[in-house]
Amino acid sequence: HFDMFRVSGWDDLYSTGFLDYLGDASAVLVIEWSENIESAVPPEAIRIEIERGESDSQRIFQIEGIDL
Repeated sequence: HFDMFRVSGWDDLYSTGFLDYLGDASAVLVIEWSENIESAVPPEAIRIEIERGESDSQRIFQIEGIDL
């Protein structure tokens, strides 16, 4: 799990250790705030967007990059 909320550049990204895991085909990486590191996210990534619904307890999930 990587939280990229405070990552604002390549130096910050290197310090997280994220790039060390990219070459491991058996790894599953979960990235919060991936929009902050968009250029480092592999094109084959599965993207899950979670939004609030109409009530405080409702969530709407949008999934891209995988056939369900």
